[in-house]
Amino acid sequence: MLNVRTSLVLGTLVLSSGCYRWVPTEPRAVSPNAEVRVVLTEAGAEEMTRYFGPDVEAVEGSLVSWDGQGVSLLRQVSVQQAGFMPTTMNDTIRLAPGHLAEVGVKELDGPRTAGFTALVLGTAAAALLVARAVGGSSDDSGEGGGPPIGESSAGFRIPFSLKIW
Repeated sequence: MLNVRTSLVLGTLVLSSGCYRWVPTEPRAVSPNAEVRVVLTEAGAEEMTRYFGPDVEAVEGSLVSWDGQGVSLLRQVSVQQAGFMPTTMNDTIRLAPGHLAEVGVKELDGPRTAGFTALVLGTAAAALLVARAVGGSSDDSGEGGGPPIGESSAGFRIPFSLKIW
């Protein structure tokens, strides 16, 4: 069984990983279902105004297909009606070749991910050291004997709320 400290470290690693970048590529080189970003030409931006409103510069989604007639992208659209929970629907958008200024594929950015992960882990380690210095030692046995919920061992209160969706 994992103790609290190990769980925090593992959770931090999972949550902090994953800096991405868009790498320009040819649409023919991208496999279906890959995440792509299409930068639009002026004509493409004008065409997309009816779907997304003014000032659209790029469209992101999963590549459905590429052929001589253009690119088809699958996008998830969130729809909410008054009194109902939001619903996610899939919508396919077709872009003609003249509407594509640049196509980029989503790739993991290794150096940025490593740097960000190191920053998060360093901050977490510093927080643990400060907590240990201010609050004394703790044992990870999970047995009782600590301060009541909502109160720290240093004598100040910590607001505590639990929200279950």
